[in-house]
Amino acid sequence: MLCPSCSHENPDGASFCSSCGLEFSAEGQCDNCARLNPIGAQFCNSCGAVLRCPNCSRSNVGDGRFCRWCEQFLAGPDGVAVASLGRRVAAYILDVVLFFATLIIGYIIWWLLSLGRGQTPGKRLLGIKVMRADGRASDWGWTFIREFILKFFVIGVVAEVTLGVVAVVDNLWAFWDKDRQTLHDKVMKTVVVDDRPRKDR
Repeated sequence: MLCPSCSHENPDGASFCSSCGLEFSAEGQCDNCARLNPIGAQFCNSCGAVLRCPNCSRSNVGDGRFCRWCEQFLAGPDGVAVASLGRRVAAYILDVVLFFATLIIGYIIWWLLSLGRGQTPGKRLLGIKVMRADGRASDWGWTFIREFILKFFVIGVVAEVTLGVVAVVDNLWAFWDKDRQTLHDKVMKTVVVDDRPRKDR
């Protein structure tokens, strides 16, 4: 076992580094590379993976983009959690209703104004938004490519050819994906998070 502090090779199962005395802990074992880290470490010294959730401070956060315990977005700011599938479905339905209720042109204007926050009108009303998987905000251009070029244009055209099968699979993918990502989320490297203050949830 390699010491993360001094890089000295120690016997497997050692409790302390025989060179520098650093205490090892199974609690600090990285799920990604299996290396042991100092007690209380938040990130793996070897591969940089998250060891502790910045929100709930629990270890063994899982191998996804969200803490398995409190659903904190591990790459994002504190207090940002994954959006529920119910909110995502409701936002989609709300977008369809608003599209016709605002006589299309009103929706398009609202949609163009909302994209800068990583939202559609439906997402905005329900308090969810799109973020990039590395924790950065989804700006206007990134959200436009995700919502219009990929989701509406590419998947829409392919869905026409496949009688809607691709669109159904794309949207249902979030129901079994560990990070609740659809296929278009995976292509764009995005996640949908809850934008409301955490205490109100």
